[in-house]
Amino acid sequence: MPPTPTAVPNGVRIRELREGTGLSAAELARKLRRHVTTIQNAERGRPVSLILIGQLARALGVPPVELIAVEPAADRPDQTVR
Repeated sequence: MPPTPTAVPNGVRIRELREGTGLSAAELARKLRRHVTTIQNAERGRPVSLILIGQLARALGVPPVELIAVEPAADRPDQTVR
């Protein structure tokens, strides 16, 4: 089975959008049937699956590309879009 494609999310943007909807991380996680840690990891800019990027984009009402980091975080140069 091939590996799941991942991307480094734009965590700041995800948090801004989530807070703009009035949802807590836990509420967004319940809405997506995910664990709150998954949402928190995305907001911290840790690599997540492209499937999750799509789910977040739908839930937050934006195109998926808006949730992907343009460049890896300076303190994590080894993380790139795969």
